[in-house]
Amino acid sequence: MLGFSAIQLAHPADADEMSLERLAREGRLTRPPPADLALPGDDVTRRALGYLHASCGHCHNPRRPPPTGLRCYDPQKPLDLSLSVDRFGSPQDTPVYRTTFGRVVAPGRPDDSPLFRRVSRDALFRARMPPLATEAIDPAAVTVLRDWIAGLAARLARAVEESLHFGVRARGCSID
Repeated sequence: MLGFSAIQLAHPADADEMSLERLAREGRLTRPPPADLALPGDDVTRRALGYLHASCGHCHNPRRPPPTGLRCYDPQKPLDLSLSVDRFGSPQDTPVYRTTFGRVVAPGRPDDSPLFRRVSRDALFRARMPPLATEAIDPAAVTVLRDWIAGLAARLARAVEESLHFGVRARGCSID
């Protein structure tokens, strides 16, 4: 990890541990974020989003320096692996979901996903990700990303079904 963000500090912590809630309570933040910054989704999704944000989002985001400045990633490309506290309604609201599917993530197929291949293997001609501050493949990250991508197709189907069911109920209809 190259740094940390409010999202990474927003977790339950013991009294002697640093947390976002503690920093806000002690008045150490110039702009405290909303109280509840829980990542959306099930445990596998939260772990994958957290890993991608912490390990990849610092380069793979649209707010990088202009093309004339130093950068590790072209900010003009659409891939965004960062998280923003204003996009936590559901996993589908996150930039990760909106920008990776069909480009670097094949839901349900980790081995066909360039993102997974770049994190899980040493590449002969392309850099393994993340390239900064790493010397070896992170087996825990490989497991998290494999599990997340492998289960994406089923999770997305459930989300669509729940959305349709909610929409029908909201209009006063029933599904039987």
